[in-house]
Amino acid sequence: MTGKRTGADMLNRELKIGTGRVEIKLPDGFFPSEGFFGIHDDLFVRTVLLVSGSKSIVFITIDLTSLGTDVVTQIKEMISGTHRVEPEGIIVSASHTFQTPHIKPGEADLPADAAGRNRMLKAAVFSAVQDSAGAAFSNIRPGRIGFGTGYCDVNVNRDVETKSGWWKGSNPDGLSDKTLTVFRFESADGTPLAFIMNYAVQSCILLDSVPSDGRLLASSDLCGAAACFVEKEFDNSIVALWSTGAAGDQNPVMTANRFVTDKERDYSRIDIGDAGYALVELLGERLGKEVIRTGCSIENYKAEASVKAAGRTVILPGQKIFPDIHNMKPAMHYEFEEGPPMEVAVNILIINNIALVGVAPELVCRTALQIKEASPYKNTIIMTMVNGAQKYLPDMESYERITYASMNSMGARGSAEILRDEIITLLNETVLLPAY
Repeated sequence: MTGKRTGADMLNRELKIGTGRVEIKLPDGFFPSEGFFGIHDDLFVRTVLLVSGSKSIVFITIDLTSLGTDVVTQIKEMISGTHRVEPEGIIVSASHTFQTPHIKPGEADLPADAAGRNRMLKAAVFSAVQDSAGAAFSNIRPGRIGFGTGYCDVNVNRDVETKSGWWKGSNPDGLSDKTLTVFRFESADGTPLAFIMNYAVQSCILLDSVPSDGRLLASSDLCGAAACFVEKEFDNSIVALWSTGAAGDQNPVMTANRFVTDKERDYSRIDIGDAGYALVELLGERLGKEVIRTGCSIENYKAEASVKAAGRTVILPGQKIFPDIHNMKPAMHYEFEEGPPMEVAVNILIINNIALVGVAPELVCRTALQIKEASPYKNTIIMTMVNGAQKYLPDMESYERITYASMNSMGARGSAEILRDEIITLLNETVLLPAY
């Protein structure tokens, strides 16, 4: 968000809110695609629109694994052109469910049938984005905003030491942030309109799990189950928008297909198949209930929105990622190879003295906690998968341990710490910025 402030902006910070939720409707003939044969539960695009004076902030979350920068740019251009919103005020995120096909770049390199399905998926997603944003702009109304924090035990540190090296699993002794943050939006008369929830967990309960019939089904997984649970509790009259926190080393506390270690620290894999859908429902309910409890416990609301915004691009030392992640395995020794520099866009919004830090790469828990601890704002929220996707950006310890995230990162050792310091500096600079 940029631009010159006007007297009207400074005098009129009355908050207006709009919401939209639209199903991504994949056409007949789309499946099978990327190993998926159909849909288990509906995929959605959710939008929450905030207007303060002449400035608008549009939060959009799409039930996909990730979004390329090119796709995000096109979405921003579409919304900006239709609704006259500055692109900097549009925050586009994938929900990061691992259980969906991808919109692929470089369509010319795809086989003809795969290219056709890619166009189908992109068209379905763009149509849902357009309709969801359109609904938000058409139902805008005066409202108020509240903020609260809760605690939810549905994540766990995934870095586990095995005989062969560090690998993915469930490490209850590892660092994990159980904090849930919730924005609640109401109409002027107190009618609930929307929740924005942020929590550090990957939505990967169903990742690599194979049903009994062998036919994978697309799913919004944990984040979608939580969002749908909240919405159904309010008779689908509200929108519950998901934001992924620093989940680079945080898995759901239970997953359908999981790595386990025995007493000798040898690792193996177990898949419970069809029972995984029950895990999605149960953990989604647990998370959704805490969203509702936290949201309904908020006592202080504001009918005005004071907004600040700042951003910068940070250049980080790069490395080459592991060439084939499907063949990656634990390693006692690994040669990290230098790669091209990594450019990370940092987007910061301050809404009523609550800081939202948005980045594309997946940060790990320790980095996020360090940012929160050093932030000049009491409440600081780390949002990842924002305006693109850039794999993992783990901390120094991850490289020392040779974790999955360290081998699957485009940032070299120390990059996360450089980004952390730049974010803290930028947060401090926003303190002196005038609010819109």
